[in-house]
This record gives sequence, C-alpha cells and structure tokens, in this order.
Amino acid sequence: VGVLRKTDTVARFGGDEFMIMLNNITDYDMVTKIADKIMEIFSETFVVNNQEFLITASAGIAISPIDGEESEILVKNADIAMYKAKAKGKNQYALCSKAMKEEVQMSMELSNDLYRALDRNELVVYYQPQIDLVTKKISGAEALLRWMHPTRGMISPGIFIPIAEKNSLINSIGEWVLREACIQNKKWQDKGLPEINIAINLSAIQILNPKLSSNLANIIKETGLDPKYIELEITESIAIKETNHVIEVLNKLKKIGVSIAIDDFGTEYSSLSRLKMLPIDRIKIDMQFIQGLETNEKDKAITMVIINLAKSLGMNVLAEGVETENQLGFLNQKMCNN
Repeated sequence: VGVLRKTDTVARFGGDEFMIMLNNITDYDMVTKIADKIMEIFSETFVVNNQEFLITASAGIAISPIDGEESEILVKNADIAMYKAKAKGKNQYALCSKAMKEEVQMSMELSNDLYRALDRNELVVYYQPQIDLVTKKISGAEALLRWMHPTRGMISPGIFIPIAEKNSLINSIGEWVLREACIQNKKWQDKGLPEINIAINLSAIQILNPKLSSNLANIIKETGLDPKYIELEITESIAIKETNHVIEVLNKLKKIGVSIAIDDFGTEYSSLSRLKMLPIDRIKIDMQFIQGLETNEKDKAITMVIINLAKSLGMNVLAEGVETENQLGFLNQKMCNN
C-alpha cells in the first residue's frame, strides 16, 4: 500500500514467486526507487494471528525494450536477475544486465558441449605433487580436472563443475576422473617409481550417489591399484551438511581401504562434535591462510590452531599453496606433514 500505483499490476506467478508489472517507467532511477521501497517493506515483521514473522524477498528486474519486448523474454530475464539477487544475500534486488544474459547464454552453450566432452576426449587430468616436509620428497599427487574446450580453450573446474552438477553429468565425469587417476598411479608404480597416494576430489552430488562405493570398488578391481594409495577429498562445506548421510558414505568408502581428507579447511564453520565423528585421515589447510603467514598474525594463529587440532585428533595435515621459504619454514616448525 502506498508503494505501487493504481496502474501497476501484482500477480502470483507460481509457488512463492510474485510478479509486479510497472507501467510508464521512464528511467532506471524510477524503477530502483520503487524496488527500494518494496524491499523496505520486508524489513518489518508481519503479524499473523498475533504472531510475528520475518519474511525475506529477492527480486529481479527486467526493463522493456532494453531487456526484451516480448513478455516471455522479459520474464526470463527478470528471473535471471532474481537468481543473481539471491546469490548476493537476503532482501536484495538486481537489474538484468547484458553481462548476466551473456553469462547465462555461455552456461547453456557449455552445458550442451559438456555432454560430448567425455566422448571427444576433451577432459584431461593434471597431477599436482604433494611434498613430505621431513623427507622433502614427493609423497602424493592431487588429480586436477581440466576441460580443453575446442574453441574456448582451457576451462577451469570452477566454471564447468557447477554446470555438470546441474545437468547430472557430475557422476559420470567423477567416475571417469577416479578411473583415470587410479590408472595413472598404477602406471607409475609399474614403472618402478616410488609408491605415492593419489588424491581425488568428490563433489556433494557424488556423495549423494548410492553407487559411489560400488563404482569405486569396481575401479580398484579393474585397475589393480591398492586402495591404500587412494585419498578421497571432500570440502569442509560437504562435511558439515547432511552429517549422518555423509558419515555413512565415508564409512563405506573407508571399508574399501581408501583414506579421506577434508579440503579447504578453515573456510566454513565446522562443529567440532561433527568433526570428531567423521572418519577423516587428513585435513588440508586452505591456501588463503598459508599465503598470509608472512604478513598476518591472525593467519598464523589460525594455521597453528588447525595443525594442533588435527594432531590432537590423530589426523595428518597438508598445507595448500605454499610458495615461499618462510611459509615452508613456519609449517615445518609447526610439524605440518605436507
């Protein structure tokens, strides 16, 4: 009341989505002022049957003719902007932009191309060495997936993994990475190279796959690699969600004989009671703390706490992104493993 005009229209679009059609908008300032007033409404509590409720909202804005002249195109672009607003947090709105539309278009094209990437041998695995700080020798390697797109060049997993998770390709891609990494490690061993662990990342969708443990067991049987040389990495965000299910899955994987690591540790809020229940063998300290060791006392303190916590729980520790002698010296002094 008092925000919209009599010529404006409000309609329920579906579920918890509502649409507002504003007429005779002459510039961006006009529409943002109205959007600001609408968002202000949700800063107040709503009273229903003498009970207070705090409701949040996210809004996306598309303006004709810049964002489309047909109603379907306008709605689609407003929806794109709404999801961008949601990603920014509660009670936010976003205007559709050319960059947003281009990003969605690229995502759609990559999604289509990703379906054929495996068949076309466009996916490749690189191996990043892990160094034992005591012996100074390679003790393991992490399998890093990359996509060599035929026209766009090298695409990082940060771009295509979320797409693979949305279009249900992550399980087949993840299984391929597991197999490739195991095959490669067995080849190294057969050539007489020192036996090392191979670390492979698992996504949240893979953890939810009921066939994960049986698929891994089959891969181990096919490749002939001893499971003790396989380390599966989950992010801290996965470890603290769906705890009971995650524990059940990780215990199944542990029975196969592999080890489990938490990647990017320190970037999320972890409950210590949950951490002690997880069958974790190693914690990987996120590189943002390692890179701040020489300039930030807080990064030093956090790194020391993580190392001491891991040691107290009987876990190994790996530091990610070590680049300088000073960083290496600090970690060696604090008895970090890798």
